Amino acid sequence: MTLTTKCLQYSGNSQEKCVAAYGFTIQGDQHFQVGPGPQGQLLSGTLEPGEFKAIEDLVTALLPALARSEGSENCVPYTQGEANEQLLLSHQGRELTILHTAETTYCFQTPTLNEAESFQQTIRRLALKYYPLPFPDECLDTAQSLEALYPQLYACTSDHDCSFLDKNYVPIPLEQTQYITTDACTVMKPLVVANPILMAPIRGQLLETRRKALEICGARVIRLNCSETLGFYTNQARPVCLNNTCQVNPS
Repeated sequence: MTLTTKCLQYSGNSQEKCVAAYGFTIQGDQHFQVGPGPQGQLLSGTLEPGEFKAIEDLVTALLPALARSEGSENCVPYTQGEANEQLLLSHQGRELTILHTAETTYCFQTPTLNEAESFQQTIRRLALKYYPLPFPDECLDTAQSLEALYPQLYACTSDHDCSFLDKNYVPIPLEQTQYITTDACTVMKPLVVANPILMAPIRGQLLETRRKALEICGARVIRLNCSETLGFYTNQARPVCLNNTCQVNPS
């Protein structure tokens, strides 16, 4: 199920401050997706079980009626919104339009207007909760470009290939005890363990990409929903190679 919106108060392509402007999709496995943005930007996450059940119940109850009324819609005058919206439901390879609004018209294919509004209000509440603004966001894009460098640095064949890293991506000797921050309440996930041999050639790139992200994000680098930082001392765990991937010893 996908909600897309065009906010009327934003002209042209300036929709980055409009909820669901680039699509807010709820998938059948309880996940949601934001985007894609103009450059293919995507964000994803998971709904709470109760949130997903509310959507699932609406779809289950109305799917037979929607299938019968496909292509047949009713329209009523509409003056309540500041956005043009479209709500689509994909099912078994078919795409059904549950509702769409224009500046003065509200059209729906559900059996009643109340059912269409219930769909709209339920998914809009979720979009307001999970769709970040602004989107696309240069701050988040740059943070993601930093994290995209990480996977190539985890490859290993033994524990000896892996090392903890300090905040400047310098390997920490096993005999030293330092505090490792695993969550600094920033939009960027710290790189705390890697294969130093693989990391050395791109250490400069890591530092520059992080510097750029900090510059672009400014105060917004701190996540608003984070209340405390997390971490551990290196004498409490060891870097290990599991499934050819460097990671913190899970035990």
